[in-house]
Order: sequence, then C-alpha cells, then structure tokens
Amino acid sequence: MKKLLYTFIACLTVAAASAQSTIDKQLQGSWMLAEAMVSGMRINVTAQTITFSKAKEAELTQQQRDVINSQKQEVFDNLKGSRVIISGKTIEFYMGNMGKQGTYTVAPYSDAHVLKVTYEDGSADEMIVFIKDKQLHITKSDDIDRDEMVFAK
Repeated sequence: MKKLLYTFIACLTVAAASAQSTIDKQLQGSWMLAEAMVSGMRINVTAQTITFSKAKEAELTQQQRDVINSQKQEVFDNLKGSRVIISGKTIEFYMGNMGKQGTYTVAPYSDAHVLKVTYEDGSADEMIVFIKDKQLHITKSDDIDRDEMVFAK
C-alpha cells in the first residue's frame, strides 16, 4: 500500500514538473499586444476599436465619449508597439513609451498559472497567465479593477 502511495506521489511530482516546464517553454518569445481590457474598456489594438462594458457605457457622459473618440488614434499609436519579451527567466514589458525589466517565476494556479515578477527597480507584480488559442492572456487584479491584456506572437 505504501509503495502504491509513493508511486502515486512520484507521478504527481513528475506531472507538475512537466507542466511547469511546458508553460516555461510556451511563454518564451516576443508577444505583441493585441487587446487590452481596462476599467470596463476593451481596446482592440489589432482591429483599432474601442468598446465598453454595459456598466462603463452607462456611466459615460457624451462629453467623455467625445474625448475618447477624439483621442482614439493617439491611444492606438501609443499601444501599437506594446509587447512582452520573455527569454529564459527574464521578462521585459513595453507599453507605450514605458518599459520595465525583471525576472519571473511561474507556478500552477487552477487552470492557469501565477506569474511573479521582480523588477530591476525592486518592485514586484503578481499576475495570472494562461495561453489559449496561441495567445498569451495576462490578468492583473486589485481591490478595484481587473485588467486583462492579450498578446499574440
């Protein structure tokens, strides 16, 4: 009975290590921003469209809509080169004209993974990541917002 239990535990350990290795391999490369969902706003960089959740749509005034429409092209121009580059255990984020570099660890979490990043400036981030339909999904949440970015190779 003990031998069976040890065999089962060994199999689980090998499976977890294999899954870890697989996600590390899948994350490698340069990922371009395709879409971002921020504060009820969906910005599709590829299609150059901006849409709103029903809740966000209800709270926007006409003046706010006009401002968003007048600045839409500027938003797309700023986000066009946004990307994540992952090489080994190094990760680089470039959004608009800002960039951050650091190292990461990844651990299984439900049907996704937790990506923990320690940046060169000493700050840190924790986010949920998964790959679906050859796209990298990164979700970051706090007490108020849940933002998601989708990247494609």
